Amino acid sequence: MSKALIITVAGQSSRFRKTLGRDVLKAIYSEENNLSILDNLLDYADKHFEDIIIVGGYRYKELESFIDKNYKDKKITLVNNTLFEHGSNVSLIDGIKALDKDYDEVVFAEGDLVIDRASFDGIVESRGDTITGTTLPIEAKKSVVYYVNEEDKIVYKYDTEHKLLRIDEGFKSISNSGQIWKFCDIEILKEIANSFGEEGLNLTNLATIEPYFNKITKPINHYQIKKWFNCNTIEDYREAIKYLKVKK
Repeated sequence: MSKALIITVAGQSSRFRKTLGRDVLKAIYSEENNLSILDNLLDYADKHFEDIIIVGGYRYKELESFIDKNYKDKKITLVNNTLFEHGSNVSLIDGIKALDKDYDEVVFAEGDLVIDRASFDGIVESRGDTITGTTLPIEAKKSVVYYVNEEDKIVYKYDTEHKLLRIDEGFKSISNSGQIWKFCDIEILKEIANSFGEEGLNLTNLATIEPYFNKITKPINHYQIKKWFNCNTIEDYREAIKYLKVKK
């Protein structure tokens, strides 16, 4: 079974840089001799994937140098999203368009996540299309949530101002999004990615993800991640450090 991993690290990470107090590329930043966030994801991915696609943008040359120095022997395809100042949908679309084989499964992970290895393995090894959630409390100030409505449709909600979440319909279940997904119908995934014109530039990657899971006909696996950190700030990263391996 052929599997590919898409990781997006194109964003400017303004909250991270602001809390750190200097300009860095978050995905490759590290402290205390620990692996960076990207190092950690690639370490987890090593045994699972035939191909890895990393979509960069902001400070792209630094990403190129980092991969060339540390992962020259790995089968990694780098994609430069020159429109990184727009929404995150562009990065996901760029990653999907870089899929050059008929993969059986594609996993997509946002590049600012630190999770436990057992959960990562569980997501990759789960059967069928997979949406991830976390056991953390749902808070408008930092949560992206997804729920299943009365028509069994997947709906994602978030507040860009991090103040209030509003849901105007009944739902069967609700969860914090784990922001990692597995897609098993690559034809549908590519069809959705190719459907956007200029209107897709300022959308988040949920504009591709949500319709995918509402278009497939097979059952969806809902996987709960045990330990999950979204490193929006330097404080988040430092909390996650204990789950990052030490560099050899």
